[in-house]
Amino acid sequence: DSYQVRMRLAGEYESAGRIEKAVAHYEVVLGHYPDDVVALNNLAWLYLTTGSDSAVELGKKAYELQPDNAYVLDTYGWILAQHSEIDRAAELLKKAMVLAPDVADIKYHYAVTLIELGEKANAKTLLLDLLENPEGLSDSGDAGTVKTLLDQL
Repeated sequence: DSYQVRMRLAGEYESAGRIEKAVAHYEVVLGHYPDDVVALNNLAWLYLTTGSDSAVELGKKAYELQPDNAYVLDTYGWILAQHSEIDRAAELLKKAMVLAPDVADIKYHYAVTLIELGEKANAKTLLLDLLENPEGLSDSGDAGTVKTLLDQL
């Protein structure tokens, strides 16, 4: 029942793509520490990837606890974007990008959301920057995905 062991295991399982095991460990952590922002944020992300409706609830709770955490803003914003709450998602992702301008995944999420809003010029600027500096892109796959989005603009 060690917090550190559970969090480490969850992170390792997540990195290894063993999502079910990671989810199980984060859920145990939250059973003991329901306001743990890292566990809330990571589990919200995993719930999003697995299609669980609980992603929104956990993302919102993490955001309410740490509204100025760039990674929490990114997770919650991207969850909202995937649930067609584009205006609110863009607001949160913009704030995340201001707080962490060099985090590629945040920039990618914001660019995709801007495309959904019809702000193609701003999205193009971000995507061109990502194409020049693709280090750290994980959610979008690789620079090829960014190039495909650019070509569609």
